[in-house]
Amino acid sequence: MEKVIFEGRILAETGIYQPSPVKGREGDNLSLSVAVQTEDGWQVVRVPVISGNTIRAILRDNISKDILFKFDNIDDFDLVNIMLSGGTIEKTDVLAPDKLALIEEFRRKNVVVSLFGGAHPKLGIMAGKLISHYALPLVKETAHLLGMSPEQLLPAFKVTDEIGFIRKDDLNSPDVLQLVSSEVIQRYQELIEQAIETKKKREEEKKKQKLQAEMKKKGIEVEAVEEIEVKEINEEKVKKQAFIQMIQTHQYIVAGTEFVHKLVVCSPDDKEIGALLTGFSYFAKHPYIGSAKSRGFGRIRFSYTVTVDGKKAFDFKNKDIGHLLWVNHDDEYSFERFIRAYEEYRDGLKSFRDINI
Repeated sequence: MEKVIFEGRILAETGIYQPSPVKGREGDNLSLSVAVQTEDGWQVVRVPVISGNTIRAILRDNISKDILFKFDNIDDFDLVNIMLSGGTIEKTDVLAPDKLALIEEFRRKNVVVSLFGGAHPKLGIMAGKLISHYALPLVKETAHLLGMSPEQLLPAFKVTDEIGFIRKDDLNSPDVLQLVSSEVIQRYQELIEQAIETKKKREEEKKKQKLQAEMKKKGIEVEAVEEIEVKEINEEKVKKQAFIQMIQTHQYIVAGTEFVHKLVVCSPDDKEIGALLTGFSYFAKHPYIGSAKSRGFGRIRFSYTVTVDGKKAFDFKNKDIGHLLWVNHDDEYSFERFIRAYEEYRDGLKSFRDINI
């Protein structure tokens, strides 16, 4: 097989929140810039996406656990690290000819390394066979990229919204306080006093900065003023805020938004495709992506069509939590063929050394 392609749809059954890694956008959902042709010419806009690396990481972890759970007392950190986390980059002293031979051996023995690659202390960075694209939303701005008509689609700004999360300090509850010792209560009161003092200082600093900005606007030299008078801080307001440990506002993708996703595997063997299908089988048991899952975010439904060298092989989807359903379209490249090849490989492993170098 030269190329196997997984083309799929992902439906957000609940809101999806994936925090942006960009500094200054921590409360925003992950987004990607795309070029869009408008009446005024081409413009660049941002659309919410599901990271291809997110899906890739879920599949890698699922396959790795399926293999590693066979063994007891795995004492090789580098092996576990590369399979579950992608490894660690370090300087390697292995000579190039030996390195290439070792990499090929590692890939042959370890299906996870072959598919996903990673970094190994002795071998450096190794590429994997799997390419996971960003999942693009079905919105007006992406219609031309997906070969669809934009008329029936919503604009990108309508598939995102914001929600606030507040976590309060329940230790302040009388019902809880009567259950703990006086030492715990005393320690708790000390922490609250520290929190109030810290909050007060922050409020004072904010007011000073605001006053300094106003003075600068009016042309008054801030450096010449030794002390800026700050109006009295509302102690009750500060005390109330001190009991709130965390207030966050998150942008999220609304439920009902649909995405188009593609995985491409170059020159795979049967067990590698079977490993990916096993990864999806575990994914069907816990079909959640992104953050804030404990608050009900991230549940999805997915469906994929798999083609082998341009030939439609089978479809699969998660019907309900825990169930992966498939339909074969080709007797040669059936779903069962690939699963069987992977299970024979996995069941033939007797020791974690069988997947290591």
